[in-house]
Amino acid sequence: MTVADPPGTRYVTPKSGYSRETGHGFEALRDPIAASGRGGYCYGKGYSPLAGQYVGSREEGVFLFDLPKGRYRAWVTSGSQGSTWTAPVETRVRINDGEATISNPMPFRAFASKKVEFSADGATPVRAAFSSPAGLAWLINHILVYPAADERAAGAAIESLERDFFNYPVEEKVYRTAKVWVEYPPPEQTELTEEERRAGYAVVNLPVAQFSPRNYSPQSEDTRGPLRAVTSPGERVAMQFGVYAVRPVSTLDARLRGPAAEALQAQLMQVRYTVRNIGRGGLGQWGYQPRTLWPAETVYDLPAGRFQPYWITVDVAGEARPGVYTGQVELDLGDGRVVLREFRVTVLPFQPENKRFTWSMFYGPTLATPGWEKFTEQEKSVVLRVEKTYMRDMRRHGMDSLGGSTFRESYVKGADGRWHFRPCEREGLFLDALKETGMRALFASILGYEAYGQGPFILNEELQKQGVAPITSPPDRYRCKDKLPQAFFDTLTGITREVIAFYETRGFPVPAFFIWDEPGDINSPALAPFLDAVRKGGGRTHVTLVAGCFPALHGKVDNRDYNEIALGVIGGEAESPEKILERKREDGTRYFVYQNGTIMGADPRQARFCFGYWAWAWNLDGLNPYKYWKIYGDPLVGATPFHPLHLETPDRIRVTTPSWEMHAEGIYDNKLVQMLEDLSGAQASPAAVEAGVFLRELKSRSAVVANHASSTTSPLTGAPVVTQSIWPACRYDWLRMQLVKRILSVQGNEARFPGILAEVRAVEAESEAREAQLWTRMRRNLGEVRKGNLLPQGDFEKVPVTGNKAEGFSRWSANAVIQSEEVRSGKASLRFAHTVTVPNDSISFAGVSLSPGRRYTVRAWAKRRSEAEGVSQHTGFWLHTWGPEGRAKPYVRRLLVPLPKPTPTFDWTKFEYTLTAEPQEKTLEVWFYFADSKSTVLIDDVELLELED
Repeated sequence: MTVADPPGTRYVTPKSGYSRETGHGFEALRDPIAASGRGGYCYGKGYSPLAGQYVGSREEGVFLFDLPKGRYRAWVTSGSQGSTWTAPVETRVRINDGEATISNPMPFRAFASKKVEFSADGATPVRAAFSSPAGLAWLINHILVYPAADERAAGAAIESLERDFFNYPVEEKVYRTAKVWVEYPPPEQTELTEEERRAGYAVVNLPVAQFSPRNYSPQSEDTRGPLRAVTSPGERVAMQFGVYAVRPVSTLDARLRGPAAEALQAQLMQVRYTVRNIGRGGLGQWGYQPRTLWPAETVYDLPAGRFQPYWITVDVAGEARPGVYTGQVELDLGDGRVVLREFRVTVLPFQPENKRFTWSMFYGPTLATPGWEKFTEQEKSVVLRVEKTYMRDMRRHGMDSLGGSTFRESYVKGADGRWHFRPCEREGLFLDALKETGMRALFASILGYEAYGQGPFILNEELQKQGVAPITSPPDRYRCKDKLPQAFFDTLTGITREVIAFYETRGFPVPAFFIWDEPGDINSPALAPFLDAVRKGGGRTHVTLVAGCFPALHGKVDNRDYNEIALGVIGGEAESPEKILERKREDGTRYFVYQNGTIMGADPRQARFCFGYWAWAWNLDGLNPYKYWKIYGDPLVGATPFHPLHLETPDRIRVTTPSWEMHAEGIYDNKLVQMLEDLSGAQASPAAVEAGVFLRELKSRSAVVANHASSTTSPLTGAPVVTQSIWPACRYDWLRMQLVKRILSVQGNEARFPGILAEVRAVEAESEAREAQLWTRMRRNLGEVRKGNLLPQGDFEKVPVTGNKAEGFSRWSANAVIQSEEVRSGKASLRFAHTVTVPNDSISFAGVSLSPGRRYTVRAWAKRRSEAEGVSQHTGFWLHTWGPEGRAKPYVRRLLVPLPKPTPTFDWTKFEYTLTAEPQEKTLEVWFYFADSKSTVLIDDVELLELED
């Protein structure tokens, strides 16, 4: 890898005129727009040498270049850096006898490319004319020209350029600085049939929720039969399959045939990989992960041992008739090898409804595009169409509302010297777009008070008057506590009334108001009077909470929005599901949760789990899936979790992600759960009773509980671990079929639709067989289960201690004392006592070997005496797993079983955690970390048990 420009690159500026000596240049270019910088952020890597500059104009431009006689193709790209050209462009390209149009409505977020085939006579320069419709500009980023006969070689070059867009400069940085550079661990063996070995390839079907790394190899449980999916009218459903190269494949093309039904619109998508941190990125562990889904294109040079996954997404019309629809995928592996694979989409005879959940997301309006005031009317029209495209896409994926924002231009200082809300043009356009697309506003931000986005310009103005340093980042917001006069809050109350009046005049429901994002415990007291001011103005309040926000905000919040897995993390208010329901009754508050990084993690199972079952099991009356930054950021640098939609036109989404498609899958699952819940509760039939039992058992396995929450990520997928058991991918297909079967049974529709029921049973059987084979393979050669406690010193009865060393422990703090005054059993226990905070006061049992695929339970008893302000949310049992290299490489996984912060004093209490060892986890250390500042903790009877299969 190198940051150098590709060989043969020729740079062109607006002043580059054509001459016979140079062989290229502009014949005419009036009123050019151009940039030559190499910085900035955008989806297409604005800092790549190939993407950091452009030339364009609102007037026609003609570019000439010399070529020998022949037939050629040009790969033309349009895009820009986010910090420069922001207006929509439509680039019409005509090169001699070939032409194409590149619609790039958001050039500062994504690059768009098209191929143009043309002829050159060898005597006269090739004439490339660039133009655009009235009111729009054209923009050219770079052009790759090659002989048409060299399509295969050029295709590889194009792939390289596109890889630059996604991975530059991440690969450069990673290869120089990464402590650990890995591919995702491949399966332990490849299980192919003899026919597949002879043919040199294998085509296998996988559950859509399955993570599929580049080096995945077929296993015995992988299906070789038809692809199957089950859904309802008006829904989107997906299927996944992949091609494994036994021998190198020079070209691989995939095409759809059918389904031949207007009610079903299918698209073939190709999985593309990006470089991203694996496990914990801060530890320097990096590798490729499946990140985006693109329309299928030719894959060049698929090496032996490489796996190329594809997805089929199918949008089912609301009026589609129930039945089984079929189609085919044609795979052309070159050398005359063509494979046909059938796919089957079952459309059910019912449409489940979402009755109890709010499916929403944080959302940065497209109308907030920089430079709006300077746009032409045509450019504004394109941006508005883009806004509606995004909103319709959200609707297609089950979303019904969004957390939006007002616009900076709407906040003006009046003649009275106070700030007011005076809605600008975009305020009305945004509400009209919401109405037209059927979306609602979960909340609206009141600008000028927050330490993000547009910045706290109103707040900092007042702080300057009071002689207080301005707030420049969210952690600084505590500084404004008790520093602001009542007139400041009166202004906020007035703005709240003005925003409410605007919504009411537009006939739009007034959303709650959002002031600060995630105030946390240190900033919550400063936020409290802001919420009082909003309520005084007649507004409802929305706060994104993390553990520790209360009691400062108690009774002041109408919508409580929990960050990530804060519901299951001990600290602050430590909400169990029961506590949530109690507070709902007490406060009359709506509750939401968004998962942030969980959803855009490498493993799409997380998205489907969170939205299909986890939210339902918590019995929340609202759900806010994740922080939706759209495509302002870079998905690789910092692993920013967002939804990278790439628009081909203002009305068509070209690129999506596996996790985003899992949104739709999970929300549909959730609707099925609601439907079965309603049906089973309304009847007393045997089928309804059985359905109720099934749902109760499902709920008990779906809910996140505090001691199962983790602050780390899966070592295999990089996705946060939020439960004791994230199901295998095939379980989701099985669960959907269990719900569908029971709905049909309770409705009495089994006999009416035998073909549908047969498909449902086929999916169920495949899922059951796959899971059984999966566990058989994982537990192959495990040997007998070790009996008893694998931590021989866990009872602390006989532990030789010398200074800071103790037999059977890899870490032993000098503050750790074995005593006999207070014990749970036996004659000894461990005691820690602090009167002040002592960094890294801890013990760690020596590592115990693990058998991948086997389950383990860590169990310990603890007792604590403390004052409320003396305990830390970090005190508890931290479980660390290590790979085959041991401590020579960073730990694979870190799991926290915390002592409860809201309960400073408690008698002997059991804490436990059950985990399944991942393939690369070879040893486990049980570490007790004591971070309390004023506390005494006793530990006894620590056990590590290996469980029967």
